[in-house]
Amino acid sequence: IMFGFGTALLVGEGATLERAALVTSLVVWSTAIVAPFGGMIADRMARPDLLIAGGLIAMAVLTPVTALSGGHWLLFVLVGMASGLIAGVIMSLPGRLLPPPVRSLGMGMFFAVYYVAFVISPPAGGALSDATGSPDAAFWLGGAFQLLALAGLWGYGQAARRIAAAHA
Repeated sequence: IMFGFGTALLVGEGATLERAALVTSLVVWSTAIVAPFGGMIADRMARPDLLIAGGLIAMAVLTPVTALSGGHWLLFVLVGMASGLIAGVIMSLPGRLLPPPVRSLGMGMFFAVYYVAFVISPPAGGALSDATGSPDAAFWLGGAFQLLALAGLWGYGQAARRIAAAHA
């Protein structure tokens, strides 16, 4: 959402297109720089799900705050950092839960859902922005999507506990 609607937000606040594109790209740059560190941190944690939850909560708060701030560049960096910290550990979740005989199928299903969400999010943000007349709405939707992901993490935790109990 931030990468797709950040430029519109910033141009609407008076930034040049070049400046808006530069600031918006900070999300991706900071994600790329921080992602390896997120993996290292998660590998050292007893409960990497807490890292994911913290990152999702941070993004759920910071994404709409970015719109409220008029698109301050530091918020783009912070959202990218929160995203980077949890990117690898989120992608590892199905592999942690699924036994080898069904891991490939499970990963395929995981990525199917991931990419459907990836494809649906921009049009949903665009429709909401069009309906409200403001790109801010897409940022609020992005925050809501993070809360939805947090609910998914809770569901994952429930499933993991059931599977662990069944194999104990």
